[in-house]
Amino acid sequence: MKRKHRPSVRRPIDEASVQKADEDSESIRRNWRTPLTVLLAAMVLLMSIFWAFPDYTGPRHDKTKPEHESGVQADSGVSCTVLMERAQAILERHSIPNAEWEKALDLLATCAVQEPDNPSPKWKLAMGLMRMGRVEEAVALLDEAVGPIGKNIELLKSGGTMLSSLGYHAEAIRCFEAYLAFVLNVPSWEELLVRLLQQSSDQWAFLYDVGRDVVGTLETLLHSYLQGVSLVKGGYLYRVIIGLKGPENCRELLLAYSSFAFGLGDLSTGIKYLRTYTELQYISQGYGGQMEAYEVVAAHSLRLLMAGADSHIILIAKNLLHFGQPVWEELVYNCALGDDDVIDFKTAVRLNSVMDVYLQCLSVQKLVGHLANEGAIAYSENRFGWTPILHTAALGDSNLISQFLSLHADPQTRTTVGHTSLHVVAMRGTYDVVPALLQAGVRSGDRDYFNRTAMDVACLHRWSMAGMSRATGSKGGWLGSGSVLPSPLTNERCDIDVMATPNITSFVFDYLSLGRPVLVRNASNSHVMREFYQRYQRVKMEAEHGSVQLRRLHSAHWEGREGRSDGRVYVKAFLAAMRDVFQEHKDIGRAESIKPPDYVFERLADDSPFLARFDLPSILSPNHTHILPTHTYLYLGPSLAGENIYLHKNSWSLLLYGLRRMFLLPPAKAFYSKQLIWDWWKDYHGRNPDVLECVQYPGDLVFVPDMWAVGTINLRESVGLKSEFVYGSSEFSI
Repeated sequence: MKRKHRPSVRRPIDEASVQKADEDSESIRRNWRTPLTVLLAAMVLLMSIFWAFPDYTGPRHDKTKPEHESGVQADSGVSCTVLMERAQAILERHSIPNAEWEKALDLLATCAVQEPDNPSPKWKLAMGLMRMGRVEEAVALLDEAVGPIGKNIELLKSGGTMLSSLGYHAEAIRCFEAYLAFVLNVPSWEELLVRLLQQSSDQWAFLYDVGRDVVGTLETLLHSYLQGVSLVKGGYLYRVIIGLKGPENCRELLLAYSSFAFGLGDLSTGIKYLRTYTELQYISQGYGGQMEAYEVVAAHSLRLLMAGADSHIILIAKNLLHFGQPVWEELVYNCALGDDDVIDFKTAVRLNSVMDVYLQCLSVQKLVGHLANEGAIAYSENRFGWTPILHTAALGDSNLISQFLSLHADPQTRTTVGHTSLHVVAMRGTYDVVPALLQAGVRSGDRDYFNRTAMDVACLHRWSMAGMSRATGSKGGWLGSGSVLPSPLTNERCDIDVMATPNITSFVFDYLSLGRPVLVRNASNSHVMREFYQRYQRVKMEAEHGSVQLRRLHSAHWEGREGRSDGRVYVKAFLAAMRDVFQEHKDIGRAESIKPPDYVFERLADDSPFLARFDLPSILSPNHTHILPTHTYLYLGPSLAGENIYLHKNSWSLLLYGLRRMFLLPPAKAFYSKQLIWDWWKDYHGRNPDVLECVQYPGDLVFVPDMWAVGTINLRESVGLKSEFVYGSSEFSI
């Protein structure tokens, strides 16, 4: 039915009605003015918070909850003191971060806007954000809070401690230095640090104005200095802390500072503190008193220096890769390096280049002559018969050999297996010193106690091929490679000697004593070790060790910016991640398109459950080989994970399950690299004739000698153990 249009009817205007309507409208406006004002003020205040702290993203509430449950109303009429008290009350009621903490953060942010010159709310807000894992937002607030300190000085200390623990070392240093300068009433902590080293430690009592825990505070600051942020101030602070504690109360710190100095080319400082440490060890073990300890250690100090040369060279190489330019600047200063001595340390450091720098440091600091003037003898030897001149032959420096000869070193000295300095040269390939040794009277035809001349040893070091024999055994439930691996990676070549069965006599005489790498098949074939292997089957490892946390890395041996540690990971979680990697590789197909996966590399304590029922393979028995084992490491990772090329001391590696390809370089061609091993191999592809390769099967043990470089790539999921050890030239004892 069509609706008819209804015409409008104009009614006459009622003046009384109009007046009443105006009164009602004014009443409405008057009643709503106050809540509108409050609402607008609150909106402006919240906007100002985000404008003042652009990096603070605000609370992370559940937006589905009612407003009174998920947020805190910002009341501009409440004082900052009251807001902070409310926030503190919330934090005290909830010791673990939760949704209630968001309310406290809102209150602190409001307070920080109300009183922009008061650092306290900014600090408390930053600390709360850190506890909730919002570190980037927290760090952004600290810059504004460091300036006005006043009575809130303790906030600098607590903030610095937390920043250091989280790895924000540059920010932590700013906090600690501001805190120390204020408490000690000095214009600059850096200037005070320099001045302290011009005084004796008995003048440092005023440092305790910092508090009874002054040493703990300084040690935390030292930790941040040593992360490459300020190596110079780190060296200064080492000495201050040692002075405050007293050398006899901090032996490990003495050893750490000695290594720190050696790693920067400051060999004079390194040997000074190493001697102090050795003297304290001599006294504590009951060998004699202080004066006798000083005289004995002084007499053996040249050997103490030269026995550690290999370790110091490796440390310098590692520092150059890890910290880069700051370390190079220290080397230039300590060793008077020139433009011709420049080393490329962006991705890798060649061993020979670092060795040249080390020899330059020795020469510039005139360390050999200085130690000789203090009573050092050039013919001191360790229990393996190694003397300073034999160490020098390994370094390959003719000038250094001349110095030792001028100090009445015996050029005919031999090790306990009869090796002369020419045998050492043959083992290390440092042939430049042969003329100097022959001129000094060393006879090229001299034979060791196994009837081998130096030339025989040189021939043996051509790494002849040996027969292949595979270790037998199950795969332990571990997965293979999900992707198709390139054929050059899987061919069964082995460029180092292979012992088909373990033979202790041959291992010691032909490899360990000569510094030759070797792969030993079925090295752990014993009843005890078979039980140990069963514990490393995938299912049993997850059941027994699933709740244990291990160190997860992008690359073993390198924790720099490109290989930074991802922290701890549970074994169970990492095994699940390995399955995901396998499936991912399977989906991709071609290995060349795959990014390097993560890797576990964990130093194990002697009582670690991972070493329960572990029996050192008999071929490494200290009773027969006289090696001194140090720390044992666990390695675990999927296909294409592995260890990048690195330098180390004598080591063994035992593969429990899986399949690995090893890449070795002799000292003359060795380098230390921070490039991930899979990326390195894609560039390498077998094109470097200096690289020796070998495939390691389950049960195989590989011995890698001092100063060799080695890298590995897993060809399937792999798990195993490895350890460095002291033997021969690297051993020091009095």
